Amino acid sequence: MADDRRVLPMGDRAWLVELPDLDDALRLFASLTAAHLPGVVEAVPAARTVLVKFDPLTTTADELGTRLASLPAARGSAASGRLVTIAVLYDGDDLAEVAELLGLSESEVIDRHTAATYRVAFGGFAPGFAYLTGGDLIFDVPRRSSPRTRIAAGSVALAGRFSAVYPRESPGGWQLIGRTDQAMWNLDRDPPAALQPGDRVRFVEAGDPPSVEPAETPTDPPPVEPVETPQRPSDRLRRRTGPAAGRRTPRHGRHGRARLGRPRPVRPAPGEPAGRQPVRYGGDRVRLRWCRARAR
Repeated sequence: MADDRRVLPMGDRAWLVELPDLDDALRLFASLTAAHLPGVVEAVPAARTVLVKFDPLTTTADELGTRLASLPAARGSAASGRLVTIAVLYDGDDLAEVAELLGLSESEVIDRHTAATYRVAFGGFAPGFAYLTGGDLIFDVPRRSSPRTRIAAGSVALAGRFSAVYPRESPGGWQLIGRTDQAMWNLDRDPPAALQPGDRVRFVEAGDPPSVEPAETPTDPPPVEPVETPQRPSDRLRRRTGPAAGRRTPRHGRHGRARLGRPRPVRPAPGEPAGRQPVRYGGDRVRLRWCRARAR
């Protein structure tokens, strides 16, 4: 293997490929995307790994493991996805501190951040949270020494060599330099994430004319009256009401969402009570038993 990778089993339906660095992981992810290996249902890139999930009815673990060990990594940049523009109002709480850390003025920080074309390396932390690489080499800033307990959705932030947009309100320790009104995660879209691994991203100051088609900003659809339908015990589909009433989603999720930052829930074992689904940790199942305290 040219890139010194390790192929490790993760449960009985996945392999974890460990690689030396992020670039190697993204090149292997690009190769997997193009190769369409039989049985592969999802590939999930991360900082130095690629998780490959497969269907055991289509391929065997040994056969796929052998293919993964010898699959050539793509050459050059793996960025070949859509080009998405995000309009940003650069008024973040940490903009002045970031400028001081980098020895730049605030306007220079903005100019350099908007001059680069970024690449979505992988998703994680929260659904729709995309780690963006490929910016100006000067952007290598530490996380805050004291994380915030609340960061607003749409906050544009820096940490280490990554840029990102917070898709929802959450705690966080990244340096905030701006904000956007564009939704990063919306369940009424397919796919729900505005940014996916392989996409390219450009930031522009709010009010500037975008040079490319902007990322989709969802609009609120007209309300839909819920329709009451009888539920059968054997029905494995969740029925929605409201804007997404016309859709059906498998109760246990879909393949293809983990790389967007949303893991796939684990199917409960036969006879397991509803609501007591096992938690998948590291590819294996961990069951937690919840006990109700008896009133005294």
